[in-house]
Amino acid sequence: DHSAPVDIKVLHPSPSIPNLISTSDSGISDADDLCNDTTPSFNGTTNAGFSIELFSDDVSLGSTTADGSGNWSLTVAEPSALTDGNHLITAIATDSAGNTSAISDHLRITVDATVPIFTSGESARIINENSGPGQLIYTAVASDASQLMYSLKQTSNDDAAAFSINASTGELKFSVDPDFESQGVYHFTVYGLDSAGNSSEKKVALAINDINEMPTDLRLSVTNFDENI
Repeated sequence: DHSAPVDIKVLHPSPSIPNLISTSDSGISDADDLCNDTTPSFNGTTNAGFSIELFSDDVSLGSTTADGSGNWSLTVAEPSALTDGNHLITAIATDSAGNTSAISDHLRITVDATVPIFTSGESARIINENSGPGQLIYTAVASDASQLMYSLKQTSNDDAAAFSINASTGELKFSVDPDFESQGVYHFTVYGLDSAGNSSEKKVALAINDINEMPTDLRLSVTNFDENI
């Protein structure tokens, strides 16, 4: 009595959770799994020599082979580039006989490759000369999918030193008492940086309004005349 051969498939343990490597994690923390790269790099571990196939939301991102210590790494190719948004990254390992592992636990990453878009204008609010320091003259506004931080670009060879900015609200104040005769127009560049590391700039001009000023030292001269002359 001869039984038919049985094809036994060995199910290997699942590989480690894929890890977004630090050079691709452009967020504030290496642990936030936020990146502005649509072709990021991942690594992980499995059995030595096993083939690893990486997936994003069950769509294959490519394959690689683990080294003799079971370490692997893979950079997503351009044809498989990720879109902006959340992605669940998983991996499956396969041995040389074609036996596969269980699917790994997922890594949730967020891709944000879109730069902030400034919607505020190129001109600040015109202010009168001699109207005092500390005036709110402009509010930087930009749209973005993640949190924005604002700052003044300090390398533009402009007048940034004359202003201060609130990093969260984008409100700019003029730090000096404006004087048209000293300077009639000021220039600065606002820098917007989002949580994923994307940035953009906006050049802005502040005009000072010239006021006709009364003389500061007005002296009257009185001359007496003899009416009989």
